[in-house]
Amino acid sequence: MELYSQNYLRQLESVHNTTTKGFGNKIKKIKAFEACIEKWKPRSLLDYGCGKGAMLQQLRQKYPHLHCLGYDPAVNIYSQKPKQKFDVVFCNDVLEHVEPLYLDNVLQFIEHHSKKYVWLRIDTQPANKKLSDGRNAHLIIENEDWWRERLQFALHMKIIKMYTNKKQRIDVELTHG
Repeated sequence: MELYSQNYLRQLESVHNTTTKGFGNKIKKIKAFEACIEKWKPRSLLDYGCGKGAMLQQLRQKYPHLHCLGYDPAVNIYSQKPKQKFDVVFCNDVLEHVEPLYLDNVLQFIEHHSKKYVWLRIDTQPANKKLSDGRNAHLIIENEDWWRERLQFALHMKIIKMYTNKKQRIDVELTHG
């Protein structure tokens, strides 16, 4: 199952390798997800699209009991596709960066690697960053209704909760229930 084109992967690798401000290099507030950790009590977590791993490291420090693994094909130390399943798959500000042609594959990959839950945060606004080919770094800019329909089409999971926060990012909680 392809998750990206080779051309796009090279662009992402370039972003990560040529700047300290590449994707996944800053800590973001994730109180909504932290509430889910408290509620769901997972023992394992996959950070899908972890970038350079800043959020992954934060999660490891805050939840030392939680086995956390990161996956990001554009960052060498996280580029190995996981084979195992995790209690929860965490995907923070990633899906809007996915090439539209590969979105359903990415969603199905996330679902496949989740034993119990998935938590998504999806930005609905254009990014401040541009890709080397001039495109906005957010390749998919859609609203909550569009994303709800897409998730329901691509996944066999139940949406527990879905809402657009004040920063125009969609938070989604899903379960295999």
